[in-house]
Amino acid sequence: MSIKLILSNLFLIFVLLGCHYNDSENSIEGNQSKILYEFIGDSDYIFDSFNVYSDSNENAINLYTGYYIVRIDDVLSGVDLDVINKRILDKGYVKMNNYKKSIIYCKGETKQLEILEPHRIQNIDAIDNRGDAAVQLEKQWNVVFYWKKEGNTLCK
Repeated sequence: MSIKLILSNLFLIFVLLGCHYNDSENSIEGNQSKILYEFIGDSDYIFDSFNVYSDSNENAINLYTGYYIVRIDDVLSGVDLDVINKRILDKGYVKMNNYKKSIIYCKGETKQLEILEPHRIQNIDAIDNRGDAAVQLEKQWNVVFYWKKEGNTLCK
């Protein structure tokens, strides 16, 4: 075999391996986008009739973890919470034990939905305001959709 043929074959192998590697990266990015869009879809369904907003600067997803955070300004009644709970269950989440100040739901072992009611409802001081992945806010409901590749401890 000639040197040109060997070099051209090596070049072709490197190009093919490089393309395969890029495809793998794209599929990881695609999976991350899929998770984020799933969280957005779940949020839109669950909190459809409530005054909800999300700041894209707070939302992040990478290879190992991801967050999608929404805030609810509405004063929610017991009836509202029953509606929200039904919608959460409709989307395939399972209610888990509460954790600290959080109401926890899980979808499989990797996806967690955490809801924290505002301080003013519970009338507590800000020192004891933590949940699992989030904290209580003063006047808003804090809702966090949380994904962890290795699984969330509270969902196992």
